[in-house]
Amino acid sequence: MNHPTLVVCLLSLCIPMRLNAQCSLPAPTGFTVFTASCNATLSWNPVSTADHYFLQYKSPSDPIPFLIPLDDEITTFTISGLTPNTLYKFVIRAGCEDSRSLNKAYLHKKTSLCSEPLNPFVTAVDTVSAIIAWTPQCGSNIFNLQYRKQGTTTWSQITNIVGSTKKITSLESETIYQFRMQTVCSSTLNSDFTETSTFTTSSTRPNIIFIMVDDGRYDSYIPNGGPSWFNTQNINRIADEGVNFRIACAPTPLCAPSRAMIYTGLLPHKNGCTANGTLYDTSLLMVQEVFQDNDYYTGFVGKYGQSFPDPKGFDWWVTSNNDEYINPPYTKNGVDTSIAGNILDSYPSLVNEFLNTVPEGKPYMLMLFHRAPHYDATPRAEEAGMFSLDSIALPENFNQKYDDDYPSIFYTSSFEWNLDIDETKDWKLREYQCLKGVDDNIGEIFDRLEMEGTLDNTMIIYTSDNGYLEGEHKLAKKGLGLDESLRLPMFIRYPKWFNDSTIIDDQIASLADVNITMLEAAGIENTFGFDGLSLKDLYKGDTTRNEFFYELGVAAVIPAIRGVRTFDYLYTEYSCTSETRELYDLAIDSKQNINQINNPDYASIAEFMHTKLDSLRTLNDDIEPDLFSCYLVNDYLKSSGGTQDGTEFFDNNSLSISPNPIISDNAQLLYNNKGVDANIAVYDITGQELYKTKFSGSDVPQKIEINTSAWSIGVYIVCLYNDKDIIIRELSIVK
Repeated sequence: MNHPTLVVCLLSLCIPMRLNAQCSLPAPTGFTVFTASCNATLSWNPVSTADHYFLQYKSPSDPIPFLIPLDDEITTFTISGLTPNTLYKFVIRAGCEDSRSLNKAYLHKKTSLCSEPLNPFVTAVDTVSAIIAWTPQCGSNIFNLQYRKQGTTTWSQITNIVGSTKKITSLESETIYQFRMQTVCSSTLNSDFTETSTFTTSSTRPNIIFIMVDDGRYDSYIPNGGPSWFNTQNINRIADEGVNFRIACAPTPLCAPSRAMIYTGLLPHKNGCTANGTLYDTSLLMVQEVFQDNDYYTGFVGKYGQSFPDPKGFDWWVTSNNDEYINPPYTKNGVDTSIAGNILDSYPSLVNEFLNTVPEGKPYMLMLFHRAPHYDATPRAEEAGMFSLDSIALPENFNQKYDDDYPSIFYTSSFEWNLDIDETKDWKLREYQCLKGVDDNIGEIFDRLEMEGTLDNTMIIYTSDNGYLEGEHKLAKKGLGLDESLRLPMFIRYPKWFNDSTIIDDQIASLADVNITMLEAAGIENTFGFDGLSLKDLYKGDTTRNEFFYELGVAAVIPAIRGVRTFDYLYTEYSCTSETRELYDLAIDSKQNINQINNPDYASIAEFMHTKLDSLRTLNDDIEPDLFSCYLVNDYLKSSGGTQDGTEFFDNNSLSISPNPIISDNAQLLYNNKGVDANIAVYDITGQELYKTKFSGSDVPQKIEINTSAWSIGVYIVCLYNDKDIIIRELSIVK
């Protein structure tokens, strides 16, 4: 008989003769022996005064017993290398310092013909599969596995498994299963089955498709009161078969900050991307990485950001790299490539390509970030003939400038809308046509999900990065704290959570809530400090948001903005050198036509909203922005000779730059401050002040020279201003 692990036992014959003496210690109690085919595990209760223990075992074919001395701390011992189907006698004695007791405990135990596996357990369980693992005994390497749903009588069996793990598939979610193991010893002999164990499959983790358009207004769609002739049946379907948050806003209504906030899960002032042209902290954890870490397959198709680095945290990704609709350059999984045609054809093809790469049985999270309807909207041929200019209605306040109490940046910067009625209608018509193309893309997604039978287990989210001003108050673009800029569509289809055609108009949703909602649907706890609330909780009323904090960082000719929107009021503060605030009473003025900030009847409300904004800034760990040269144009200025566009003291001839562009190391500024004190400042494109000087009033034009040798190639902003007026010029350096 071979005992490879017990060579020491052979030495037991040489134990010093003094151990042949005897002592009167009692026999150990509680002696038990558990045998397999090749080993036995012995255990006993300790003897309090024992110095050692002596273990003996012997089979009928062994000429003498095997003796193993053990330390007094040992009360369990496993003997290996035994012969299957053999009767053994096992003896345990306590020993004194120099002798051993005659009192003994002994048992006769027979080893089995074949040993069952040890400790079968589940290493991984998901919605449709489980991995069973076990420890082989006595060199066995072939096994049988049986499993069944708890409460049923018939076992499913997998036979002749080689190894020590096996994955069971095609299970039902949220179901208790029983399983047991058996060793295959020979062609005619199997071990007994192990005791039956159980596991429970997890609830089905949904797929997630997050669709975000670019510059898509909230009021384009029928569910949000859009024109009846614009029937986006697939986009509408998301709302009609799910939930529509009628008041949803972007914390910073600009392309780059919205995207950076989604990837990082943090509000703009926390992640660093507070305006277009700024970059988020690339060391931050990304939400897509969280999904990857939780065994989701992640994908991205579309517009990733503005000068952002390549996406990370996606298993499969494609970005289109400029604002062109026809033949734009693409980067696919890190490799630059080209795809011919309109993005409205390319994007759905890429979505299908991503879906074809998803590993079987693995949930996925896809971000489809469309460029449509961003300028310059270029529809496909099949949508180019849809709708008519005559059907497009413009708002009552189209091209009607504010005439009182408005920030001076409105009509002296890039915010002014310069298209006439016909041009505006053509602009909007092409947007509608491109959105119809997006709707067609979404229809293809619906068709595929229905064909695969996964539609109801897929959360579909439809929203936008920001709104867009298109001539309201003769204002353009986004970033301002006005509803046309702030508000977004927010439609979600997920039947497990949301009933059909549910409209939520007593809660304010945020674009920051999307991450939290996706994580919750995937069963991932937000332990990452991500901002936002659960849209499920808002839907159920388990949490409440009746006020919304928004922000904008300093960028070029735009001051930092902080504001708060409630159901009744919209309040904004600008980081101007002169107090610049807005207060709109949304209950009676939903289009924000009249700034009530200087109306005495609203003084207490203005103070209340200011306090509320301060509280929200503190709650969100906001930072204090730099001041910018701007002010509130009001009746006082106009009565002093000012005009509607704010040029009280300065006109277009008040500031000139020579040469421009600069090809040397110096710029000459010629200015006329018309007898009043004024300032000149120069800012880079991020709003960083590079130069500033203050000078007294003069009735004759003045000239200064600025050394620009340390400035990089690019565009800079030059401002001539005082407390009541400002004029702005662009300066270009090309040297």
